[in-house]
Amino acid sequence: VMDLAEVIHKDLVHNFRFFSCGVISCLYYQNTATLTGIEPLPVPQVAQQLDAIFSDLMVHGAKIAGILDAGQAKRLASLLPTFKVPVTVFAPRFFTFEGRSLLPEDQVRPICEALIPVCAVTVLHRRTAEFLLGHPIPDVNAMRDAAKEMEGLGAKTLVLTGGDLASRAVDALLENGHVNAFDVAKQPTD
Repeated sequence: VMDLAEVIHKDLVHNFRFFSCGVISCLYYQNTATLTGIEPLPVPQVAQQLDAIFSDLMVHGAKIAGILDAGQAKRLASLLPTFKVPVTVFAPRFFTFEGRSLLPEDQVRPICEALIPVCAVTVLHRRTAEFLLGHPIPDVNAMRDAAKEMEGLGAKTLVLTGGDLASRAVDALLENGHVNAFDVAKQPTD
């Protein structure tokens, strides 16, 4: 079985002569039904992987996702300027679809405070924004307001996703200080 990341990787290499690389920042223990645990790798192991990639390749873009430890986030934030990556996207996943936290909640804010200001684009799920801002985001108007509030955490460009809102697919985009909302009916998938 090939996952979407593998398909994209093969397409980039074959059609565009691009290469994609990954750094493992944590181990996920899961089966087909549930995620049973996560273990962040020690900061020196993550930094060594980054050094190996950046010493060998010219990196044009990076996506940061599996950072679940504030120490890792702070170290990565300090290294990013030295790597001179033109586009860096921070797209964390801190909560399961059921709302269960994937990490100790005292790690969420320091991770975001370290990485949001140094990344060109941040993609946050509505639940993460609710946690950071300390209030519910129940609808499209609240998503617009929340996206604007995220500027206070240093967000330059932000995509706030709210696909779990009722029967609507809702995203908010903060760019250059302006917020646009995208609100459409969900399409049946069966």
